[in-house]
Amino acid sequence: ISIALACALGSPVAYALTDISPYVTAGVEHNSNVFARPGDEPPFAAAGNNDLGDTITRYLAGVNADFAWDRDRLRLNAEGARFNYNRFSLLDHDESKFGGDFSWHLGPVLDGSLAYTQARTMTALADTLSTQLELQTDKIGTATVRVLFTPRWRFDLVPRWHELQTPLPLF
Repeated sequence: ISIALACALGSPVAYALTDISPYVTAGVEHNSNVFARPGDEPPFAAAGNNDLGDTITRYLAGVNADFAWDRDRLRLNAEGARFNYNRFSLLDHDESKFGGDFSWHLGPVLDGSLAYTQARTMTALADTLSTQLELQTDKIGTATVRVLFTPRWRFDLVPRWHELQTPLPLF
């Protein structure tokens, strides 16, 4: 009797799902042309350096987290990386990425999401026409609102903010 009474009087419960996935990796790569230059144009011709190749060691650690409540969901991620160059140690650097996405629902008619990502990475040496290390920061924010007017008609509003902070070559 007490179980039946508890079931009859109990309020509905929103169950949450949590999934956290950490990861770690390391790798070694040999790049025969680190600076992505034509073979007849060495990066340090004045110094007499004709070798464009280098061995790069990369260490990476990160975590992905996913939280869900009924139809709402929060996803978070963070990642850090270390790059060590064997020959061109002036290019040793750290990179990072992180972000999140929250998807929400207010009934069958109104839903949306908020998302943000930020990445700090090395600018590709082929794009900068430089031999020096340059780091760029890329930030993106998005907000989405969806309104369902009829089963066939829906209104979506998706404003987006994007900021890229990249240094000028040789400055």
